[in-house]
Amino acid sequence: MKLSVEQVNARESFLNKFKNGEYKTVSNPCVCGINSDTLISKKDRYGIDLETKLCNNCGLVRSDPYYDTNTLSSFYASEYRSLYTDDAKPSNEFFDHEVLMGNVVLKNIQKVLPEFKIKDSVIYEIGC
Repeated sequence: MKLSVEQVNARESFLNKFKNGEYKTVSNPCVCGINSDTLISKKDRYGIDLETKLCNNCGLVRSDPYYDTNTLSSFYASEYRSLYTDDAKPSNEFFDHEVLMGNVVLKNIQKVLPEFKIKDSVIYEIGC
């Protein structure tokens, strides 16, 4: 993937924080409790070391190890937007598109589960 200057700078900031110990990872075992994984990838789409694994028991795809809570909080506040979209601040158009896509996902869920209501529901991320 070809990165813009803004994305390269965000990537380097992220990598430097790992190098100096500010960013850390923690173990992220599968929720099914069975330790039987197939390694799918050793790097993310930006070339950052991040192992993606497939659980051979339940089929869950996840990163393991994964970033700790402090790393995630700082990353999403500092580097994510510039790395992911090449723009340090989301536009109104980006926000409007995300709302539209959320409504599309909701309508698709309600086609399969007509009784589904958002209130008092547990929501899982779709498409990370």
